[in-house]
Amino acid sequence: MPVVPRTRGEQWLIVTTRAFDTRFAAYGVIVDDADRILLALWNGPTEPRWTLPGGGVELGETPERAAVREVREETGYHVELDGLLGTDVLAIPAAERLSGIPRPLQAVRMIYRARIVGGVLTNEIGGSTDEARWIPLADVAGVPTVSLVDTAIAMWRSDRQAAPSGPRLVVLAGRPGTGKTTLARRLAAHLRAAYLRVDAVETVLQRGGTADPGVLGYAVVHEIAAGTLAAGTGVIIDAVNPVPEARAGWVALAQRTGARLTVLETVLPDPAEHRARVQARRPDLAGQRVPTWDEVTAAGYVPWDKARDGSRVTVDMTDTDRGVAVALRALDSASG
Repeated sequence: MPVVPRTRGEQWLIVTTRAFDTRFAAYGVIVDDADRILLALWNGPTEPRWTLPGGGVELGETPERAAVREVREETGYHVELDGLLGTDVLAIPAAERLSGIPRPLQAVRMIYRARIVGGVLTNEIGGSTDEARWIPLADVAGVPTVSLVDTAIAMWRSDRQAAPSGPRLVVLAGRPGTGKTTLARRLAAHLRAAYLRVDAVETVLQRGGTADPGVLGYAVVHEIAAGTLAAGTGVIIDAVNPVPEARAGWVALAQRTGARLTVLETVLPDPAEHRARVQARRPDLAGQRVPTWDEVTAAGYVPWDKARDGSRVTVDMTDTDRGVAVALRALDSASG
């Protein structure tokens, strides 16, 4: 299994058979809210052409890691992958290979949907691309591109059209101090969804003289969520949802409004870590009272039962970024 050196001193993995070689590569499709796609200008042997940011998978590297690395190298952006759009295969006759190797080459290209999570637009220096640029999708046909760009855009459009059309209802559950609010806020920002927090409603009710808002807080959030979903806007629910009755309420709401329901249960497997976070919590709402560790452990949180409560995805929030990534992957899978 030969390894072919790259211009930057990196390595592409090329698998050789008796009949042809196979090159594995991974790319990211990144489209912003203005319907612009991020492309990189490939300095090919004839004329420069725009291509997807991405490139060859290195020895010992997964396609997912290759896509993330290549996008960073060619555009300056840090990205997370939102799922595989598809795989494209291109057969290149031996006479057309740039390397001059007298065997056909089969290029296997893994094409991922990706989103930017950091970095700034930066042109690559000393590599296979010279410039990174946002190009409106409507203008792509008017610039020189490699065939992969049209293939990837077609995959992206097909994926977007196939997505379910109902508004999204994402319900968080979990004991206090397990990272629900942090996760909910991150998801709301990513999905541009309304963020509804039961704690906030209960705190306002208590300030207004309601000694134990309990079920009333959930009822208020239910009605706000119903109106928001009816308007076609997605909703993120931040609540403990400690008992089966609370969990069943969201299932009923989704059925009533036609929303796409995903339930995420946050956990902290290490009791010491959970305790430390509970003890470090401070109120972030006027008049709010946060529970003590003894209150958290004494509170009745009924273990999840799939047959009774429905499906949910467990999200370990020990590492916040990893937890958010798990949640986003779950939401992406639910869209498929």
